[in-house]
Amino acid sequence: MLKLIVCTVALLVACGEQNPSNLVSISLSAKSSETPGPGLTLEKSIVSEAGNPYEAFITEAEARLGKETSRIDIERLTLQLGDESTNVTALEQVCAGHLSFELTLEGTNDTFVFGEAMDPNGAGPVDVTVTHRSFTPQRDDVRNFAALRSGRFKLVLHAAAAAGFPTQNADASLVLTFTLAAF
Repeated sequence: MLKLIVCTVALLVACGEQNPSNLVSISLSAKSSETPGPGLTLEKSIVSEAGNPYEAFITEAEARLGKETSRIDIERLTLQLGDESTNVTALEQVCAGHLSFELTLEGTNDTFVFGEAMDPNGAGPVDVTVTHRSFTPQRDDVRNFAALRSGRFKLVLHAAAAAGFPTQNADASLVLTFTLAAF
């Protein structure tokens, strides 16, 4: 009997409700000709990414949960140089120093720093430290969470431009890949 109970509990844990999780990649464009000085600020509306992978994640998560998402977690975050980049082969040729990743939410214009990195090297992917892991209506305000859930926000990257980037006639695609979970 004890063996049956242990097996049943193990099966329930293994097959229990899984929180929907998915990879969502967003590409930010950095053009050296549009980088006037030492600062580099890149931004993009999350829903403007080809195929809108964020909306697909939310739609699938809510279908699997059978309810509206009440929490969104960033489980992992990476940065890499995209294949369509020209005249650069490594992240350190585009950005340097402290990188800050933010969400700016429509409606309130509230900004949340959700990740940081320092001096990324190579083509990547490199891990980004997640600084704001969980988003909920209680913690982050009901209006902000509604904007987050519906994709009404911009991703913003702030960094120093790498020495020489503004003059090297380069187009860089910086791909930010989120591992997200919904509850």
